[in-house]
Amino acid sequence: MSLSRADVWAVIVNWNGGARNLACVQSLLDAGFGHAQIIFVDNGSSDGSLELVRGEHPGLSFVENERNLGFAAASSAGSDIALEAGAGAVFFVNNDVLLLDGCLDRLVDGLSEEPRVGIV
Repeated sequence: MSLSRADVWAVIVNWNGGARNLACVQSLLDAGFGHAQIIFVDNGSSDGSLELVRGEHPGLSFVENERNLGFAAASSAGSDIALEAGAGAVFFVNNDVLLLDGCLDRLVDGLSEEPRVGIV
């Protein structure tokens, strides 16, 4: 599979993550994701974190769950949106993740080099 950075979308799952979400989003942007390639899934937060992220990054896609559905269900909802929009791969992210330099490139290379690999 030939894959580029532009083919990868990120799904961030949040539940009452506060301001750490902003650092996570910025880390993804610094790694090369565009706002349109990031889906922020909120699991019924009550701490204002959804509003904080929406205020700072209105260009993201948002999924608002009424309650905490857990990481797997929230990730699935986000990946459905990404794949329907044409994503070639989905990068699942906890809201406290900060990417190291070159991380995205290494993941894309790993998927591209071995056609039998479906997850890295």
